[in-house]
Amino acid sequence: MKIQSSRNYGIDLLRMFSMFCVIILHLLGHGGALKSTISGEDFAILWFWEIFAYPAVNCFVLVSGFVGYRNEKYFPRLKNIIIIVFSTFFYSVLFFLIYTAVSSQKIEIIGLVEAAFPILTKQYWFVSAYFALFYISPIINLFVNKADKKMLFIISLIILFFAIPSTKINAFDLNSGYSVLWFIFLYLLGAIIKKENIIDRFSFSKAFILICIGFLATWVTKIMIGIFLEPLSIFENILISYCSPTILLMAIGWLIAFSKIQTATFLNKIILFFTPSVFSVYLIHDNYYIRETFIKSKFVFINQYNFLMTSGIVLLSALIIFIVCLFIDKIKTFLFELFCIPKFVNAFEKLIKNSIHRFYNYFIS
Repeated sequence: MKIQSSRNYGIDLLRMFSMFCVIILHLLGHGGALKSTISGEDFAILWFWEIFAYPAVNCFVLVSGFVGYRNEKYFPRLKNIIIIVFSTFFYSVLFFLIYTAVSSQKIEIIGLVEAAFPILTKQYWFVSAYFALFYISPIINLFVNKADKKMLFIISLIILFFAIPSTKINAFDLNSGYSVLWFIFLYLLGAIIKKENIIDRFSFSKAFILICIGFLATWVTKIMIGIFLEPLSIFENILISYCSPTILLMAIGWLIAFSKIQTATFLNKIILFFTPSVFSVYLIHDNYYIRETFIKSKFVFINQYNFLMTSGIVLLSALIIFIVCLFIDKIKTFLFELFCIPKFVNAFEKLIKNSIHRFYNYFIS
């Protein structure tokens, strides 16, 4: 089967949109709005946007499987993960040093070590899980390539079977989706969608229906139990999890819908310019010191407003953070180029490829 190699700019837009939604999640969660005492209209409004944004993390991993799967090449591009590692290290150390300098505190060895090894010390849970997924992805690609349609269908059913509310049933310790195992499931599903051309079987309107079904089922369940059926409060969050079937349905709907978007040539240039910096938006705004200083408990006040005002504050704040972080990363990109970091990354990638090649030759021969 021939896999199209042309770039799908709709997928790049999905990455941007998903990161924007991740910021919304952090504003409502870390910002304290959801953790404060809310009821009635405020409850419905805040959870409207929380559930709307919830599929974002799943989308990132689904896209990785969708884009990372190739018909002949099983190994992902090493350059991508190397850049992620370098950027994670850069921002982790940078913000630690800035915070230490501004707060006039002495540099603590433990803090410096944690900042210098952010992936090992799980400073960013997503990066640590994604880094582990990277090593497993060639095996997933190989499996999907060799498996027939019947096997892939069975695997898809298994994934959907385990896409359950992990708050109540968690036999495989999916940890509500905060786990490498769930990332493996998502990557596998994204690869299957790519190989079987599932996207071609859906129109944009059908994808939109999937999104609406997933959203309404989750939101209505949350609101009905949270406001009107308090004796059943133990089931209030039963569909609010990365592993939730309704959240997964929304993520798949987003993937299909955005892949259908056709963009103009001038817009493609803008997308290409900013796409490499999208992941760094997460590294910047969710850095521990940035989060504690500028986001934590700073958005409790939005509970007092109506739907339009609350929505405007949330969306505008997320947009501002998104744009500011993009331009901060462009400054980092300029510095990296100034100090020839891209050349070092290319050389490092070549060294790793040669080492892998010699390793396989040694054991195969």
